[in-house]
Amino acid sequence: MKSSKRVRKIAENLIKEMGITKLPISLIDLEKIAKKKNYIILSYKTGEEIIEKLNLRKYIENTKGFAYASQDIQIIFFKDDLDYLEKISVICHEMGHLILNHISTGTGCKC
Repeated sequence: MKSSKRVRKIAENLIKEMGITKLPISLIDLEKIAKKKNYIILSYKTGEEIIEKLNLRKYIENTKGFAYASQDIQIIFFKDDLDYLEKISVICHEMGHLILNHISTGTGCKC
C-alpha cells in the first residue's frame, strides 16, 4: 500500500477509534486523543523546565512545534504564540510522528 494511503487509513482508524464525529478536529478532541494515547501536550513556555532537562532547546529555535519520545514519555511541544488553527495543525502533525513511530527513542522531530 502506498505510504499516503497507509497514513490516511491510520488516520481514519484513529478518528473512528477515538469517537471523533466531526471534522475539522478541535483542540479539545486532540487533547482527548493525547490523553488516551498517554501523550503530553505542552507549550514551549509550559514545558520549559522539561525542555531544559532533556536538552531540547535546539528544537524550539526555528520551529512551530516538535515531538519528543522516550521509553517512558511522549511529549508534543508547540510554540506559545500560535493561533488556534496553527496549534491544531502543529499538534496533529507531531501526533502523527508519534502514532507512525517516526521518532526514534530519545530524539525529537524538528519539522
